[in-house]
Amino acid sequence: MSLLIKNGTVVNPAKKQNEVADVLVKDGKIAAIGQNLSADGAEVYDATGLIVAPGLIDIHTHLREPGQEAKEDFHSGTQAAAAGGFTRVVTMANTNPVVDNAALVRGLQKQAELTGVVKVEFIGAVSKGLEGKELAEMGDMAEAGVVAFSDDGHYVENAAFMRRALEYSSMFNKMVIDHAEDITLTKNGHMHEGIVSYELGVIGRPAVAEDLAVARDILLSEMTGGHIHIAHKPHTNTVFRNKSKADPCFINGDRIHSCKLCSFSIVIKQGNRTALYRLKSCNCLQKFFLAASGNAGNTQNLSCIYCQINIIQSFYLFFIFTVQTFDY
Repeated sequence: MSLLIKNGTVVNPAKKQNEVADVLVKDGKIAAIGQNLSADGAEVYDATGLIVAPGLIDIHTHLREPGQEAKEDFHSGTQAAAAGGFTRVVTMANTNPVVDNAALVRGLQKQAELTGVVKVEFIGAVSKGLEGKELAEMGDMAEAGVVAFSDDGHYVENAAFMRRALEYSSMFNKMVIDHAEDITLTKNGHMHEGIVSYELGVIGRPAVAEDLAVARDILLSEMTGGHIHIAHKPHTNTVFRNKSKADPCFINGDRIHSCKLCSFSIVIKQGNRTALYRLKSCNCLQKFFLAASGNAGNTQNLSCIYCQINIIQSFYLFFIFTVQTFDY
């Protein structure tokens, strides 16, 4: 079976290609890319005005299987991914039960193959039950095919434990994805701590809680040679700069893999004050911020391929909350 995609804007980073062209697909593989292609008996799809590109990869998703299928599952999550152009997604381990052993990984891989519509990769837990007390079956899970390890949603509080996790993961050439937040400083907090939180009387979450956690784990990464990725980073102080490196996300060459900006925060400017509000997590890769300076801003800035309605509703609730609080 052949498919001929006509007149799409072909974006091919491998060949630095960005031009209107045709793509011929035969038996599920790209056979040719060029101008004015033709093929007898091929199904023709007019992609005028559309982008034709390699599939995107989302390295931080929550497909919620097992145990939380009421929120999401492999089928619904991968359908949403495919609709947004993602052909491979990586799902986190903070499910119920936690993905902390090889037997569960293998079972979930089979389930994802049966019900998913795009490729699903798995991240294994760093600790059993995400409790930060005993290392999970990292070696067995690496052999089973997990691509990384993370206790996402939980900060690994014990520095010695984090050191061992980085040492062990480096034996299998796997990264540790770090939920960097000192919870002793952020417990019960609802928004960024600062002058706005004080005025509202809302318990805040100080930025230094993230700074401390990131600084500790960068040092541990340098010490152990372990590969670390700082996830959902909502403020800029935690991008530690190495004077000898142009890229602030890399320390000593390749110790620190990268930083992922927080994808569920909005910034609201009030006069000369700025407040950062945390929204409920949306299952997407896009980052969205709203900087409102004297006007309501453009809701298109909050565009999200998975949950645009939820984002707008969340902003509306925060707006009402803020107005009611100031009125009071």
